[in-house]
Amino acid sequence: MSEILEVGSYLTKRHTDTNLIKSKMLELEALILKKKFTVSEEKTILSYEKVKNSLPLLQQTYETFETDLEQEFVNNFLKGIKKLKDYLLYTRFVKLIKNEINLAKISEKDSFLFIGSGPLPITAILLNMFTKCSVDCYDKNKISVKLSERVIEKLNLSNKIKIYNKKGENLSENKYSVIVIALLAKPKDKILHKVWNESIKGTRIICRTSDGVREVFYERTNPGLLSEYLPLKKIFAKNDQTISSVLLIK
Repeated sequence: MSEILEVGSYLTKRHTDTNLIKSKMLELEALILKKKFTVSEEKTILSYEKVKNSLPLLQQTYETFETDLEQEFVNNFLKGIKKLKDYLLYTRFVKLIKNEINLAKISEKDSFLFIGSGPLPITAILLNMFTKCSVDCYDKNKISVKLSERVIEKLNLSNKIKIYNKKGENLSENKYSVIVIALLAKPKDKILHKVWNESIKGTRIICRTSDGVREVFYERTNPGLLSEYLPLKKIFAKNDQTISSVLLIK
């Protein structure tokens, strides 16, 4: 707990320093992901008042860290300096996507939508790589959309992956058999409500969330909200993973 609070203290003083943010978030990852906590230990850590008060800052800073990491990588990738496998979180996302493919039984026949794709649409790229399915991506940030379109073009995947500057809560199509909602896609309540109401019966919906001590990285999707949509299965993040996946079926 003291180490988590120490990271939070540094960020409070110098939270706009990009290099500091990166080093402290990597330090936080090493602290959390390389140790095995019991459920009781995780509850104890999160119940500590000072840790609870630090969560919003830690989560906001980790979001900044991840977005900056994507943008930095995309810039180097487009210049030909880096390859896709050089992305710092590549191996982590490979495990996540393989878990979600098994969770929702995703195949080439599926029509896929990913909400909240960011500047590096790694989920869409890996899904196509492993299943050959076509993927549509929504992102509300115009700059992220432009960058990700260039990434897709450079990978020669423009006929398989389409990027749209749209919000998930504005979904107006029911043509998708699988929809994944990114952990950073917000507001979750409005997105889930729209996705559920627009989907046809049998649509598989994966809502990403965070659990236990990994809440220092991401805000947890309200379990009460998820329970409204009758969650079927869940894969909990473990080892070096930071994201859990909940399967809903319309």
